[in-house]
Amino acid sequence: MDKTAEQRMWEFYEKERRQGRTPTGADLDRIAGTHNYGRRILRKWRAADLTTSTTT
Repeated sequence: MDKTAEQRMWEFYEKERRQGRTPTGADLDRIAGTHNYGRRILRKWRAADLTTSTTT
């Protein structure tokens, strides 16, 4: 089964955070092939407090 755009974005986001980078909404759009969806997803994750945890 194919992953959703949000699932692909989350995988990319976690990978980038592990490397010390913070992806932007535009970065997320690029890897998922979407337009202006990355910003919306980042807002959703931040509101749910998902972006503050980092894995090491």
